[in-house]
Amino acid sequence: MGICLGALVLLGAGGFLVVAYLNYSKPAGDPPTNAALPEDCDLVGDATLKRLHVTNPEPIIIGEDPSSGRSTCGWGPTRGQDGNNQRTLRIDVRNLSKVDGGDAKDTFGTYRENSSGELREVSGIGDEAFLVSRGADSPGELNFREGQKIVTVVYSGWDRSFLGDSTQMSSAEGEQAVLAVAKEIVSGL
Repeated sequence: MGICLGALVLLGAGGFLVVAYLNYSKPAGDPPTNAALPEDCDLVGDATLKRLHVTNPEPIIIGEDPSSGRSTCGWGPTRGQDGNNQRTLRIDVRNLSKVDGGDAKDTFGTYRENSSGELREVSGIGDEAFLVSRGADSPGELNFREGQKIVTVVYSGWDRSFLGDSTQMSSAEGEQAVLAVAKEIVSGL
């Protein structure tokens, strides 16, 4: 009887571990969407998208609003190609030269004033830039102005845990990503 009970416990534990492993190793993302992206989205290279594990355009995020001069780009993981951790890259480009009376410098000041969290000025990206931090596990967010264009780059995600709940990726990973993306796209504006 004791041997049967022990075998049953081992079988149950083994089954639990198999299910946990299958959930942990399940690829993140969706099948390729092949969604069309606004022109400003071409500023991010394929190599960068691959490195950040976000090669799949996200139709839910993508959009253009000519009246406000805004283009929104978004990518997530491609299932089977970008690993098992969920990641999202979002870029908003606002071209105020396309808006009557648009003044990027004033608007950028408003962005800075209305941002919640700790702001850190960044040099070497555009005419002016700042990072937004909302804590150790917050997404990376960078806002910068280049001439009459204002760009917001946000990188966020979740890391799967083998035997526990998923956790938000580190803010350090997010900050490194948004800085790299901003440095890449600023020259193309």
